[in-house]
Amino acid sequence: MKKKLLFVCIVCFVSLNVLFAQQEENDKKERSGRWRDKIEIIKEKPKKVDGNFEKFKVKEIKERSKKIKGDFEKFKLERTEFISKKMDLTEEEKKVFWPLADELQLKKFELNKSLREEIHKIHKAKKENQLISEADYKKIIELSAEIKVKEAELDQEYLYKLIKVVPAEKIFLYQEAELQYGRIMIGKHKKKEYLPVSDEKIITPQTLD
Repeated sequence: MKKKLLFVCIVCFVSLNVLFAQQEENDKKERSGRWRDKIEIIKEKPKKVDGNFEKFKVKEIKERSKKIKGDFEKFKLERTEFISKKMDLTEEEKKVFWPLADELQLKKFELNKSLREEIHKIHKAKKENQLISEADYKKIIELSAEIKVKEAELDQEYLYKLIKVVPAEKIFLYQEAELQYGRIMIGKHKKKEYLPVSDEKIITPQTLD
């Protein structure tokens, strides 16, 4: 059971990185592939041509940023609807459950920010053929271990909050749905494209009856 919960946490982290981290990382490096290209925000200053700015370039950047934002919102909405359906949440339960669940995931994302930055430094150093010391790797490993402990503390804190607003059965279904959705997102990420989520069979309150 512990191994299963650990796997759920890992998959959820991957899924949420797709949801949040891509907007944060788009100004750090170029991304290849169709999906990565969609979430890349170009921050290029317009050049002057005969004393005038390239208006078409500014317009292009604005239009692309608007499209990226639309894709991001669509992604969040799809995830929420997919998991809510698997949990069989009522409208009233959605209003109290999702603010807490989203708050938890956002805190986890912020908690992992320093780790993402250190990993980015390592990848950048490798790309530039720079020497990476044993101390650099040790720093990342120790930081990762510290974050896992803090994430476990957050999970425990929010479990008590969530169990007050929805039945324990639905929290279990939430974990199952997150696992399923994470698998789907990993598949999409490998294909580097955005596809509709399939309605794969999963345990629901009705199937438990």
